[in-house]
Amino acid sequence: MLNIHTIKRLFKKAFTPITIMLVPHSKTRPLNFKVPFIGIFTSIILWCFGTVYIFSIAVDTFEYYKMKEKLNYYSQEFLELNTTISALKKAENEFKKLFSLGSREKVLENIDASDSGSIDMENLKFEIKKTTETISEIKDYLRVQHDIYFATPKGLPVRGDISSC
Repeated sequence: MLNIHTIKRLFKKAFTPITIMLVPHSKTRPLNFKVPFIGIFTSIILWCFGTVYIFSIAVDTFEYYKMKEKLNYYSQEFLELNTTISALKKAENEFKKLFSLGSREKVLENIDASDSGSIDMENLKFEIKKTTETISEIKDYLRVQHDIYFATPKGLPVRGDISSC
């Protein structure tokens, strides 16, 4: 345990002034600063915390730009996927139309040569929602079938002949 004399000695050392001299290369007088030891120690601690804080901000900024690059990449992928889905839907509709025709002349007359390539976000959202619902229905069906499979006996409960007597 610290006694009174030890505490007084620590306070005396903490507030003992340290002289900092700045000596210029010219013939002007040197500058003297008297700063208590606790002031220098506090300045060093604050400088360390400030440095750590600056580095943490730099790391956060770096991670922000990495995430921004990922977002841009996934946005580009989404646009490409959307364009592909639109092209596939259009091609599917054209093929359905062509398969419904009977002769070569009718097929050639009904081919649409223009390709708009526009992105229909509402249609894409609808298709994604429809696909999600279909997947949910499939999962529910498989869950029910799984339960039925494990609830159904695999064979006879006992070996041997079964009789009413």
